[in-house]
Amino acid sequence: MLYEQYLVLNQKLRTRGTGDVSIEVTVKSIAEILFCTTRNAKLVIRKMTEQGWINFVSGRGRGNRSRLTFLVDREEMLITIAKDLAQKGQFKQAFEMLHTHGEQNSIDQFSLWLDGYFGLEKEHKTGSETKDVLRIPIYRPINTMDPADCFCSLSAHMIQQLYDRLVIYDINTERFIPALAHHWESNEDATEWTFHLRKGVLFHNGTKLTSEDVRFTMERLALNRRNSWILRSLKQIEVLSSHAIRFVLYRPNWIFLRFVTAVSMSILPKDYAGLSEEEYWKHPIGTGPFQFAEWTEGCFTMNAHPYYYQGRPYLDSVIVATLPEEAGIIGGSSRKWSCLNSLTAESVMDTSAAALDTQAPEDIKPLDNIGSEHYCTGLLTWNMTKEGSQQTAQFRHAVNLYLDRARMIQELGEHRSHPAHSFLADNRYSRQAHHVDEQYARALLKESGYDGSPLVIGSYGLHVRDAEWIRGRLADLNIEAIVVAKNMTNILEDHLVEELDCIIHSVVLPGEEVCLVENYEQHGSYVKELLDPGIADWVHERIDRALACRRADERMAMLEEVEEYLRREAHVLFLNHSSFQIQSDASFKGVAINSLGWIDFKEIWKA
Repeated sequence: MLYEQYLVLNQKLRTRGTGDVSIEVTVKSIAEILFCTTRNAKLVIRKMTEQGWINFVSGRGRGNRSRLTFLVDREEMLITIAKDLAQKGQFKQAFEMLHTHGEQNSIDQFSLWLDGYFGLEKEHKTGSETKDVLRIPIYRPINTMDPADCFCSLSAHMIQQLYDRLVIYDINTERFIPALAHHWESNEDATEWTFHLRKGVLFHNGTKLTSEDVRFTMERLALNRRNSWILRSLKQIEVLSSHAIRFVLYRPNWIFLRFVTAVSMSILPKDYAGLSEEEYWKHPIGTGPFQFAEWTEGCFTMNAHPYYYQGRPYLDSVIVATLPEEAGIIGGSSRKWSCLNSLTAESVMDTSAAALDTQAPEDIKPLDNIGSEHYCTGLLTWNMTKEGSQQTAQFRHAVNLYLDRARMIQELGEHRSHPAHSFLADNRYSRQAHHVDEQYARALLKESGYDGSPLVIGSYGLHVRDAEWIRGRLADLNIEAIVVAKNMTNILEDHLVEELDCIIHSVVLPGEEVCLVENYEQHGSYVKELLDPGIADWVHERIDRALACRRADERMAMLEEVEEYLRREAHVLFLNHSSFQIQSDASFKGVAINSLGWIDFKEIWKA
């Protein structure tokens, strides 16, 4: 691109500044710098002159060299181009350009500009009419909008914006809330569940929701998808009328209603609304509060669904921008980014006195601190499907006893809240003091017969920091460890599962019972995929028995048996619980953190 050629030329001939100082050059030397022909070099010179970037005086006569003057400051151009790329949704390209051609000062200046770019703004359309647009950053890409293949909280949150489920469960009030279904009932043994649909619900393309859409969605979900586990006890689906549908199960499931509230049960239009499946996912259609507008490498854009049956969102548009992970920790001015991106695990805020001192008092807006009762749980899951030191119980217990969770939280800080002893942060294990015994750990390690083989630790995203911390602690235990940083979506692909001895990861369990079952049954779940194959059938049997229990305490007791086995055998090491917190601009109203750790867009507005 022309601007890149300008930056390269400027760097080679004049490293900084602009002005009246001209530089002796030849067209040939410019061509060599730009790796092009002299003909193309002349074309570039002409274009840059037309843009007002340079002044070029051609040397006349033999021995007279041409003279070039740079008219635009290099850093000024860098920032201008980076802003232009960002406004086009090309954030990755903007940061790459800054790294290639700029210095830290340019990156910091661009980051400061981003502070003002992200947020909730009123954009004027015509006359007095305004458009409320929310721009928020994320630091890993949305991997899917398909509810049947969803496996992380980010995708689940985005899916909830475009799609609806039959029923919603409010974990705070422990109440089931009608959604696409306004009423439901089950038979006496919980093997038949009937749902009555609202009339007049519209998909984003204007077609009306019927029972056939529900049947299509569920039959599709049941066919070898990542989340097919949720319907493994489904015997048949009976369409009773255009707005009534019944699920018949092989076995009792007293929490099937909770299953129905799962994101994976979000309703799609029948036959992909007349599109091929490939075409449909380029422009997904649901019944949710927002409708799809555009999905590029850098941005996911949604507009308000004007005919949403639960009431139109206050926002007109939401633009979700995918930034490089480094962008979340650049500068020291990321306060506004973080107030619109709920997970402190997703973006690191610098609200220290030193950071705030660099800003003028009038630039510092009042912030509301908003927390959540929900947590994300960090885990180390051993790979019990491959040979290695981790197959020995003494080795696993040695590592467990040596890792001081409180020290880990103190040294790594950020979003980490307190040591974990369970998948859930609010059960009877939640506040137990973690037992650390370094002397006994060394004795167990010796007893295990550890031969000094390197331990391969897989991780992704911000969890790589946890993995590196653990690697350092294991070195003190004379265990060599290698950290393999991968993407969340491919950490179990490309035969990596045959190489990794363990994975450092996290789980968000907004549905408790449902999510605990998902943890053991979802295709691609790290806990499931790395589980000892010999106990898989036992786990299935315990889950089926739990689902057949009408009383919640009896169900949880059976699910805890599975967790207790993993804890007792140290197949899973519970590391820490991470809190969900945001700092929100006081002028933003309706901001709340949902059970996935994200802010719900539908109720947000700006005073």
